Amino acid sequence: MKKQFFNKSLKFFKEHKIQNKKIILAVSGGLDSAVLLDLFKELSAPNQLKLYVIHIHHGLSPKKQIQNYRKKTKEFVKKLSQFHGLEFLSPSQPKTFLKNEEDLRNFRHQHLKKFLKQKQAHAIALAHNKNDLLETRLIHLIRGCGFKGLNSMPIWESPYLRPLLLWTRLEIETYARQNQLKWLEDPSNKDNRPLRNWIRNQWLPELENKREGAIKSLARSLDSLISTQNEDLDPAAVNSKGIKRKLFMEMPLWEQKRILAFYMRKLQLSNYGQSHIEEILKQTERTEKQFSIKVLKKTWLFTRNYIIAK
Repeated sequence: MKKQFFNKSLKFFKEHKIQNKKIILAVSGGLDSAVLLDLFKELSAPNQLKLYVIHIHHGLSPKKQIQNYRKKTKEFVKKLSQFHGLEFLSPSQPKTFLKNEEDLRNFRHQHLKKFLKQKQAHAIALAHNKNDLLETRLIHLIRGCGFKGLNSMPIWESPYLRPLLLWTRLEIETYARQNQLKWLEDPSNKDNRPLRNWIRNQWLPELENKREGAIKSLARSLDSLISTQNEDLDPAAVNSKGIKRKLFMEMPLWEQKRILAFYMRKLQLSNYGQSHIEEILKQTERTEKQFSIKVLKKTWLFTRNYIIAK
Protein backbone atom coordinates (compact mmCIF):
# COMPACT_ATOMS: atom_id res chain seq x y z
CA MET A 1 0.00 0.00 0.00
CA LYS A 2 2.83 2.45 0.86
CA LYS A 3 4.57 1.80 -2.47
CA GLN A 4 1.30 2.39 -4.34
CA PHE A 5 0.73 5.70 -2.51
CA PHE A 6 4.35 6.73 -3.09
CA ASN A 7 4.41 5.98 -6.83
CA LYS A 8 1.05 7.60 -7.53
CA SER A 9 2.02 10.70 -5.53
CA LEU A 10 5.41 10.90 -7.24
CA LYS A 11 3.66 10.95 -10.62
CA PHE A 12 1.23 13.60 -9.37
CA PHE A 13 4.07 15.80 -8.09
CA LYS A 14 5.88 15.53 -11.43
CA GLU A 15 2.76 16.41 -13.44
CA HIS A 16 2.07 19.44 -11.26
CA LYS A 17 5.74 20.52 -11.15
CA ILE A 18 5.96 20.31 -7.35
CA GLN A 19 9.70 19.86 -6.95
CA ASN A 20 12.26 21.89 -5.04
CA LYS A 21 9.48 23.76 -3.21
CA LYS A 22 8.57 24.80 0.32
CA ILE A 23 5.36 23.09 1.44
CA ILE A 24 3.36 23.74 4.62
CA LEU A 25 1.51 20.64 5.87
CA ALA A 26 -1.75 21.37 7.69
CA VAL A 27 -1.84 18.64 10.35
CA SER A 28 -4.87 18.38 12.64
CA GLY A 29 -3.73 15.19 14.36
CA GLY A 30 -6.46 13.05 12.80
CA LEU A 31 -6.14 10.00 10.54
CA ASP A 32 -5.93 11.83 7.20
CA SER A 33 -3.35 14.38 8.33
CA ALA A 34 -1.20 11.65 9.92
CA VAL A 35 -1.05 9.92 6.51
CA LEU A 36 -0.41 13.26 4.78
CA LEU A 37 2.59 13.92 7.02
CA ASP A 38 4.00 10.40 6.63
CA LEU A 39 3.57 10.46 2.85
CA PHE A 40 5.17 13.88 2.39
CA LYS A 41 8.11 12.85 4.56
CA GLU A 42 8.69 9.93 2.16
CA LEU A 43 8.31 12.22 -0.88
CA SER A 44 10.45 15.09 0.42
CA ALA A 45 13.84 13.67 -0.66
CA PRO A 46 13.02 12.63 -4.27
CA ASN A 47 11.17 15.91 -4.84
CA GLN A 48 13.63 18.09 -2.87
CA LEU A 49 10.88 19.53 -0.69
CA LYS A 50 11.31 21.75 2.35
CA LEU A 51 8.48 20.86 4.76
CA TYR A 52 6.83 22.70 7.64
CA VAL A 53 4.05 21.42 9.90
CA ILE A 54 1.29 23.76 10.99
CA HIS A 55 -1.39 22.98 13.57
CA ILE A 56 -4.32 25.33 14.13
CA HIS A 57 -5.64 25.38 17.70
CA HIS A 58 -9.24 26.62 17.58
CA GLY A 59 -9.15 27.99 21.14
CA LEU A 60 -11.65 27.61 23.93
CA SER A 61 -14.79 25.51 23.67
CA PRO A 62 -17.86 25.40 25.93
CA LYS A 63 -17.56 21.60 25.79
CA LYS A 64 -14.87 20.22 28.08
CA GLN A 65 -14.35 17.13 25.89
CA ILE A 66 -13.63 19.28 22.82
CA GLN A 67 -11.42 21.64 24.85
CA ASN A 68 -9.32 18.72 26.13
CA TYR A 69 -9.09 17.26 22.62
CA ARG A 70 -7.77 20.55 21.18
CA LYS A 71 -5.10 20.80 23.84
CA LYS A 72 -4.11 17.17 23.39
CA THR A 73 -3.88 17.33 19.60
CA LYS A 74 -1.61 20.39 19.65
CA GLU A 75 0.91 18.57 21.85
CA PHE A 76 0.51 15.41 19.78
CA VAL A 77 1.25 17.19 16.47
CA LYS A 78 4.15 19.10 18.02
CA LYS A 79 5.79 15.82 19.12
CA LEU A 80 5.04 14.26 15.73
CA SER A 81 6.79 17.17 14.02
CA GLN A 82 9.81 16.80 16.30
CA PHE A 83 9.93 13.06 15.57
CA HIS A 84 10.12 13.80 11.82
CA GLY A 85 12.59 16.66 12.34
CA LEU A 86 10.24 19.30 10.91
CA GLU A 87 9.65 22.86 12.07
CA PHE A 88 6.36 23.16 13.99
CA LEU A 89 4.17 26.20 13.41
CA SER A 90 1.15 27.17 15.49
CA PRO A 91 -0.60 30.55 15.64
CA SER A 92 -1.96 32.08 18.83
CA GLN A 93 -5.35 30.78 19.91
CA PRO A 94 -8.41 32.97 19.23
CA LYS A 95 -9.39 35.14 22.18
CA THR A 96 -13.11 34.52 21.73
CA PHE A 97 -15.22 31.43 21.04
CA LEU A 98 -15.45 30.38 17.41
CA LYS A 99 -19.17 29.67 17.23
CA ASN A 100 -19.67 27.72 14.01
CA GLU A 101 -17.94 25.87 11.15
CA GLU A 102 -17.60 29.03 9.09
CA ASP A 103 -15.78 30.84 11.93
CA LEU A 104 -13.46 27.86 12.40
CA ARG A 105 -12.72 27.65 8.67
CA ASN A 106 -12.06 31.41 8.36
CA PHE A 107 -9.69 31.33 11.34
CA ARG A 108 -7.78 28.38 9.85
CA HIS A 109 -7.37 29.88 6.39
CA GLN A 110 -6.41 33.29 7.76
CA HIS A 111 -3.44 31.79 9.60
CA LEU A 112 -2.54 29.27 6.91
CA LYS A 113 -2.11 32.12 4.43
CA LYS A 114 -0.21 34.17 7.01
CA PHE A 115 2.40 31.43 7.45
CA LEU A 116 2.47 30.75 3.70
CA LYS A 117 3.62 34.33 3.18
CA GLN A 118 5.95 34.31 6.19
CA LYS A 119 7.79 31.16 5.04
CA GLN A 120 7.55 32.12 1.33
CA ALA A 121 6.12 28.65 0.68
CA HIS A 122 4.77 27.34 -2.61
CA ALA A 123 1.69 25.57 -1.24
CA ILE A 124 -0.34 24.47 1.77
CA ALA A 125 -1.07 20.75 1.74
CA LEU A 126 -4.50 19.79 3.10
CA ALA A 127 -5.60 16.25 3.99
CA HIS A 128 -8.98 16.02 2.22
CA ASN A 129 -9.75 12.60 0.71
CA LYS A 130 -12.18 11.28 -1.93
CA ASN A 131 -14.95 10.83 0.64
CA ASP A 132 -14.56 14.43 1.82
CA LEU A 133 -14.86 15.58 -1.78
CA LEU A 134 -18.10 13.64 -2.33
CA GLU A 135 -19.56 15.00 0.92
CA THR A 136 -18.65 18.58 -0.05
CA ARG A 137 -20.24 18.21 -3.48
CA LEU A 138 -23.43 16.83 -1.95
CA ILE A 139 -23.59 19.70 0.55
CA HIS A 140 -23.20 22.21 -2.29
CA LEU A 141 -25.94 20.49 -4.29
CA ILE A 142 -28.26 20.60 -1.28
CA ARG A 143 -27.53 24.33 -0.87
CA GLY A 144 -28.24 24.99 -4.55
CA CYS A 145 -24.73 26.21 -5.39
CA GLY A 146 -24.88 25.05 -9.02
CA PHE A 147 -21.93 23.94 -11.14
CA LYS A 148 -19.44 26.37 -9.58
CA GLY A 149 -20.09 24.89 -6.14
CA LEU A 150 -20.04 21.36 -7.53
CA ASN A 151 -16.62 22.03 -9.05
CA SER A 152 -15.06 23.06 -5.71
CA MET A 153 -12.14 21.51 -3.82
CA PRO A 154 -9.79 20.78 -6.75
CA ILE A 155 -6.69 18.67 -6.16
CA TRP A 156 -4.45 21.70 -6.86
CA GLU A 157 -5.58 25.30 -6.75
CA SER A 158 -2.89 27.66 -5.55
CA PRO A 159 -2.08 27.84 -2.72
CA TYR A 160 -3.96 24.68 -1.69
CA LEU A 161 -2.72 21.20 -2.55
CA ARG A 162 -4.88 18.13 -1.82
CA PRO A 163 -2.96 14.98 -2.88
CA LEU A 164 -5.09 12.65 -0.70
CA LEU A 165 -8.03 13.26 -3.05
CA LEU A 166 -6.45 10.42 -5.02
CA TRP A 167 -7.63 7.96 -2.32
CA THR A 168 -10.72 6.97 -0.36
CA ARG A 169 -11.02 7.12 3.42
CA LEU A 170 -10.82 3.30 3.59
CA GLU A 171 -7.58 3.26 1.55
CA ILE A 172 -6.09 5.94 3.78
CA GLU A 173 -7.03 4.02 6.93
CA THR A 174 -5.49 0.85 5.48
CA TYR A 175 -2.27 2.79 4.76
CA ALA A 176 -2.19 4.14 8.32
CA ARG A 177 -2.73 0.74 9.97
CA GLN A 178 -0.25 -1.08 7.73
CA ASN A 179 2.41 1.52 8.56
CA GLN A 180 1.48 1.64 12.28
CA LEU A 181 0.80 5.37 12.27
CA LYS A 182 -0.71 7.09 15.30
CA TRP A 183 -3.54 9.61 15.22
CA LEU A 184 -6.29 11.05 17.43
CA GLU A 185 -10.04 10.80 16.81
CA ASP A 186 -11.97 14.06 16.92
CA PRO A 187 -15.00 13.50 19.25
CA SER A 188 -17.01 16.14 17.34
CA ASN A 189 -17.10 13.83 14.28
CA LYS A 190 -19.68 11.68 16.08
CA ASP A 191 -22.13 14.56 16.43
CA ASN A 192 -24.67 14.13 13.61
CA ARG A 193 -26.24 17.56 13.97
CA PRO A 194 -23.85 19.19 11.44
CA LEU A 195 -24.96 18.40 7.88
CA ARG A 196 -21.58 16.93 6.86
CA ASN A 197 -21.52 14.50 9.78
CA TRP A 198 -25.11 13.42 9.08
CA ILE A 199 -24.24 12.77 5.41
CA ARG A 200 -21.07 10.89 6.41
CA ASN A 201 -22.37 8.88 9.35
CA GLN A 202 -25.99 8.24 8.38
CA TRP A 203 -27.13 9.11 4.87
CA LEU A 204 -24.28 7.64 2.80
CA PRO A 205 -24.04 4.38 4.85
CA GLU A 206 -27.83 3.94 4.56
CA LEU A 207 -27.62 4.57 0.81
CA GLU A 208 -24.88 1.94 0.51
CA ASN A 209 -26.95 -0.55 2.53
CA LYS A 210 -29.93 0.09 0.28
CA ARG A 211 -27.91 -0.29 -2.92
CA GLU A 212 -24.40 -1.75 -2.77
CA GLY A 213 -21.89 0.27 -4.77
CA ALA A 214 -24.10 3.37 -4.76
CA ILE A 215 -21.44 5.62 -3.18
CA LYS A 216 -18.85 4.80 -5.86
CA SER A 217 -21.44 5.20 -8.62
CA LEU A 218 -22.57 8.57 -7.24
CA ALA A 219 -18.99 9.84 -6.98
CA ARG A 220 -18.18 8.58 -10.49
CA SER A 221 -21.29 10.27 -11.95
CA LEU A 222 -20.37 13.61 -10.39
CA ASP A 223 -16.76 13.27 -11.62
CA SER A 224 -18.01 12.57 -15.14
CA LEU A 225 -20.39 15.53 -15.08
CA ILE A 226 -17.70 17.93 -13.85
CA SER A 227 -15.10 16.60 -16.29
CA THR A 228 -17.45 17.12 -19.24
CA GLN A 229 -18.23 20.68 -18.14
CA ASN A 230 -14.53 21.52 -17.56
CA GLU A 231 -13.52 20.32 -21.02
CA ASP A 232 -15.63 23.07 -22.58
CA LEU A 233 -14.43 25.90 -20.32
CA ASP A 234 -12.49 28.43 -22.38
CA PRO A 235 -8.89 28.46 -21.05
CA ALA A 236 -7.18 31.81 -20.45
CA ALA A 237 -4.14 30.56 -22.37
CA VAL A 238 -6.08 30.34 -25.67
CA ASN A 239 -7.21 33.26 -27.81
CA SER A 240 -7.91 33.97 -31.51
CA LYS A 241 -4.18 33.86 -32.35
CA GLY A 242 -3.46 30.52 -30.69
CA ILE A 243 -2.02 29.21 -27.39
CA LYS A 244 -0.03 31.72 -25.32
CA ARG A 245 3.29 29.88 -25.07
CA LYS A 246 4.70 31.46 -21.89
CA LEU A 247 1.48 31.03 -19.91
CA PHE A 248 1.08 27.50 -21.29
CA MET A 249 4.60 26.51 -20.17
CA GLU A 250 3.95 27.69 -16.60
CA MET A 251 0.93 25.40 -16.22
CA PRO A 252 0.88 21.86 -14.78
CA LEU A 253 0.88 18.95 -17.21
CA TRP A 254 -2.81 18.07 -16.73
CA GLU A 255 -3.82 21.65 -17.63
CA GLN A 256 -1.51 21.68 -20.67
CA LYS A 257 -3.23 18.52 -21.94
CA ARG A 258 -6.67 20.08 -21.41
CA ILE A 259 -5.65 23.24 -23.28
CA LEU A 260 -4.27 21.27 -26.25
CA ALA A 261 -7.46 19.18 -26.41
CA PHE A 262 -9.58 22.35 -26.24
CA TYR A 263 -7.51 23.99 -29.00
CA MET A 264 -7.79 20.92 -31.24
CA ARG A 265 -11.57 20.86 -30.81
CA LYS A 266 -11.63 24.57 -31.61
CA LEU A 267 -9.79 23.77 -34.87
CA GLN A 268 -12.37 21.00 -35.49
CA LEU A 269 -9.69 18.29 -35.42
CA SER A 270 -12.08 15.54 -34.38
CA ASN A 271 -9.56 12.76 -35.07
CA TYR A 272 -7.04 13.84 -32.42
CA GLY A 273 -5.99 11.45 -29.66
CA GLN A 274 -3.74 11.22 -26.63
CA SER A 275 -0.73 10.32 -28.81
CA HIS A 276 -1.07 13.60 -30.75
CA ILE A 277 -1.23 15.60 -27.52
CA GLU A 278 1.86 13.79 -26.19
CA GLU A 279 3.71 14.45 -29.46
CA ILE A 280 3.11 18.20 -29.19
CA LEU A 281 4.00 18.25 -25.49
CA LYS A 282 7.40 16.67 -26.25
CA GLN A 283 8.19 19.60 -28.55
CA THR A 284 7.55 22.14 -25.79
CA GLU A 285 10.80 21.01 -24.15
CA ARG A 286 12.82 22.36 -27.09
CA THR A 287 14.76 25.56 -26.39
CA GLU A 288 14.53 27.18 -29.84
CA LYS A 289 12.63 30.45 -29.92
CA GLN A 290 10.87 29.46 -33.13
CA PHE A 291 10.32 26.14 -34.93
CA SER A 292 7.52 24.12 -36.53
CA ILE A 293 6.30 20.50 -36.62
CA LYS A 294 3.62 18.53 -38.51
CA VAL A 295 0.80 16.92 -36.51
CA LEU A 296 -2.65 15.89 -37.78
CA LYS A 297 -1.90 17.36 -41.23
CA LYS A 298 -1.42 20.76 -39.59
CA THR A 299 1.74 22.83 -39.24
CA TRP A 300 2.25 23.67 -35.58
CA LEU A 301 4.33 26.82 -35.33
CA PHE A 302 6.10 27.52 -32.04
CA THR A 303 6.99 31.22 -31.84
CA ARG A 304 8.32 33.27 -28.94
CA ASN A 305 4.77 34.14 -27.85
CA TYR A 306 2.41 31.56 -29.34
CA ILE A 307 1.78 27.97 -30.38
CA ILE A 308 -0.25 28.17 -33.58
CA ALA A 309 -1.69 25.42 -35.78
CA LYS A 310 -2.22 26.27 -39.45
